[in-house]
Amino acid sequence: MTFKILAINTGVDPIQTQKVEVLQPTKLPETILNLLNNMGKSSHVIYSDGTTMWTCHHMAVGGSSSGYHRTPIKYHAFAAEIQ
Repeated sequence: MTFKILAINTGVDPIQTQKVEVLQPTKLPETILNLLNNMGKSSHVIYSDGTTMWTCHHMAVGGSSSGYHRTPIKYHAFAAEIQ
């Protein structure tokens, strides 16, 4: 299964995005965490596992996060980017 991931940084103008595809499910958490830490605290990541769309956010208030929160969502303005 291919996971299409979109990182979105809303802390800059214009909004920055970065699209990545992951082929191995075991690489998904590491890829998401790297995208979040590289994009900064004003970023989040969306992806779909084929049945559910998810949004992921930083856990750490300052500095690099060592984990992230994942929440199922039904809509996102950039969802077409990962379909």
